[in-house]
Amino acid sequence: MARGAATVVAQAVARPTDAVKEIKKEMAKLGKWRNLHRRGDAWMAAEQARAVLDAIGETVTDPVQGTALVMEFYKTDGRVFDATDDSNGEIGPVYKVEALELFVGYAKRHPNPTKLAHEVLALQADDGYGVRDALIEGASEYLPAAVIDQMIATLLTPWEQALRALPKRTDDRYVFVRLPGELLLQLLARQRRNAALFERLILARSPEPNGFLCTAIAEVYLLANEPKRAKAWLARVTKDDVGCDEADELRIQVAIALGDPKARDAAAVRTFRRERSMETFAELVAVVGEDKRAALLASERAAILKSRQLRSEEVAFLCDMGFVDDAEAHLLKHAKQLSGHDYEVLPALAKTMKSLQRSLAATVIWRALLDYILQGARLKAYGHGRKYLAALDALAPSITDWRGVTPHGRYRAALVAKHARKTSFWGQ
Repeated sequence: MARGAATVVAQAVARPTDAVKEIKKEMAKLGKWRNLHRRGDAWMAAEQARAVLDAIGETVTDPVQGTALVMEFYKTDGRVFDATDDSNGEIGPVYKVEALELFVGYAKRHPNPTKLAHEVLALQADDGYGVRDALIEGASEYLPAAVIDQMIATLLTPWEQALRALPKRTDDRYVFVRLPGELLLQLLARQRRNAALFERLILARSPEPNGFLCTAIAEVYLLANEPKRAKAWLARVTKDDVGCDEADELRIQVAIALGDPKARDAAAVRTFRRERSMETFAELVAVVGEDKRAALLASERAAILKSRQLRSEEVAFLCDMGFVDDAEAHLLKHAKQLSGHDYEVLPALAKTMKSLQRSLAATVIWRALLDYILQGARLKAYGHGRKYLAALDALAPSITDWRGVTPHGRYRAALVAKHARKTSFWGQ
């Protein structure tokens, strides 16, 4: 428990009647800080917000009072997000996840679900920061189905009125105006597995939905136990559409529901090929069956080696699956495609190659990273560059066959000549 929460709890235990007063006092302080504007300071703002939630959870037992306090906490969102740079996503989850979890605990015991639903809807009227709708997205966890249907009915009338008032299309242009309750209705329709309503909501604004929206509609139909309708919507999604990755993942579930192993396997293979790795291969085998492991591995190995495109994750996959010679040969064959821009993956791959005693393969990777840093004069990365150069110096004596790759001595001399004036790198 955070120190702020502990203080409030202690005060509440000493004076039980002042518990809510103390919590509200702490809540009022949220967002009223002077020096938490920097991105790196957001964690402190998150801790202060979390402390308030901790205090509520540890001092308030009454469900009506508990839900009211959490909703009041949600109303601090404007102050907090306006006063803090949450680019790293430190604060958002406090509202979207932790506050929701606390709210649900109280809301399940609320004596009047209908009244609570109205209060939750009223809270959405000023959701300018996209966190209050967490209470709508989680409505099925604390409200009866009949009450959620009432919420839908309440939102549907103004939505329909606003839809009728929209200007007509002109010259294939559609004037976008956010309709009242539009997102909330989609969230509630999905929870109620009301696929027909969800489809209507999407098509009312997007008569020709893109791949992402088609996939969303298909997902709700699958949740509604209508896999044939889901399959029909997925058929509209092509391999180049937005949402094609999600569509293939959903196709696996639809094929399973329809008892179509051929379609299931085809979708699983497409999903795997977007990101070949040891982990995704295990997921593929789990779908298609252990008996197909050997054949799949052989075909994927052949496909990678046949490709003219070098993808670092595929080289890593070959290594992980035991095809180290193939991985090294494929890497060296297409070494010119290596780019230090792939700096999130290549350093780990270079270390893997070194650990497998493939010094030449590790060398070409570290060279790509070093060249990228120096050619772009990326000052902040010079520290990494010096480490790469040290690694190259250390590996060079172990390489006896350079196989057409420029030997280290010549490479280093050319590097010094080309970048001699970068004194901040050479440490002069």
